[in-house]
Amino acid sequence: MQGKFSTRLDVRYQDTDSNLRMTPIALLGAMQEAAVLHAEAVGQGVAWHAARARVWMVVQTWARIARLPTWRTQVTVTTWATEMGRLLSKREFLVEDEAGELVRASTLWAFLDTQARQVTRVPAEVASAYPLVAERLLGRGLPRPRPCPHPERELPMLARRRDLDSNGHVNNLRHLEWMLDCLPELPPEAAIRELNIRYQREILPGARALVRLARLAPQPGAGPRFCHEIADAVSGERLSTAETTWSE
Repeated sequence: MQGKFSTRLDVRYQDTDSNLRMTPIALLGAMQEAAVLHAEAVGQGVAWHAARARVWMVVQTWARIARLPTWRTQVTVTTWATEMGRLLSKREFLVEDEAGELVRASTLWAFLDTQARQVTRVPAEVASAYPLVAERLLGRGLPRPRPCPHPERELPMLARRRDLDSNGHVNNLRHLEWMLDCLPELPPEAAIRELNIRYQREILPGARALVRLARLAPQPGAGPRFCHEIADAVSGERLSTAETTWSE
């Protein structure tokens, strides 16, 4: 269908955990790769945006995971835009393998001026490059993850050079990695089933952060649930929040 973009990606050994299942970080990385390749396919890729000091930045990702692919599996990631607003856009992702559906996700993106470091208007030439597709995989809204009211665990982090991406801030995948590093010990067979993560502020080089976690009440038929947040260690300002649900 016009407006949809698909790419095939291999699950590499380095993308997997101790059970040879694709990690949540690698999964979001595959979705990010598909979005970047979609932009390249419409002629507005990384170099095009860099020349204009503009970039698309993910604000929120809400994903439901039916299965995690394993090492040496080839997955197909299909993505499309559903909304294109003045400052924000929404994009869907469907991840599949030969056996069927793996993941469905809804995401929110902001158009950023990389010099002013602030959200800016989406120009008409960018908006018109993506024919909109009405199909939504998780409904119309993106519920915001709740902050951790009474954190049970806390882990200090320092934004190092290895954490940064081409936009000069801590990469969104590193936010998730820090959050998962704060998890308590889970059974080896436990697998992530739902992820909802929202990025509220940039983390710049040298910043010190506190990663916090609290356990949430489980939903009927579901495994452990957690809320996660990253806060600035000096100001206490909340930088990102997330909720995760895991299999038993």
